[in-house]
Amino acid sequence: MKPQLPTSQTNQRLITPLEAYRHFWTRWGLRGRASRSEFWWVILWNALLGFLMAKGSYLAATCETLFIFVNFAETVLFWLITWLGFALTVRRFHDIGKTAFLPILLTSASLALRFFTHLCKGNGALPLLPLIGVGMAIVCVLSLLVAINCALPSIPESNRYGDLPHRRN
Repeated sequence: MKPQLPTSQTNQRLITPLEAYRHFWTRWGLRGRASRSEFWWVILWNALLGFLMAKGSYLAATCETLFIFVNFAETVLFWLITWLGFALTVRRFHDIGKTAFLPILLTSASLALRFFTHLCKGNGALPLLPLIGVGMAIVCVLSLLVAINCALPSIPESNRYGDLPHRRN
């Protein structure tokens, strides 16, 4: 007999950390819902991945060929994780019954800030530093709002975005 996983008050099966990360890499769409535990396990895994990538960049800086490869791999991973993280956040917002407005706003502001700061590197960016600071403050406030919303509990019944994620049968 297969052991049962613990359940929350909403009769929702808790997802394991590896299951959450597998879902992250295989669910590319914006439809459906993502549980609170699925969202936060992915945040933890991606923080670990970011740490490992930073170490890899540091070690690769000693070899030009390796540095080019690592830089390319990091760029591809950045765009993949940006899309998949956006999709996961939208599904998490769906789980609490909210639209994708805040995740869209945060992702747009973050990408605009990244693009703008990249354009300003070394091109007399000193007069633009206050504008970059304002952009960073906006992204920080939006990130905080998204994080607070993602920490809210799931709506315990089906909503217009679908059934409970990981529902027990």
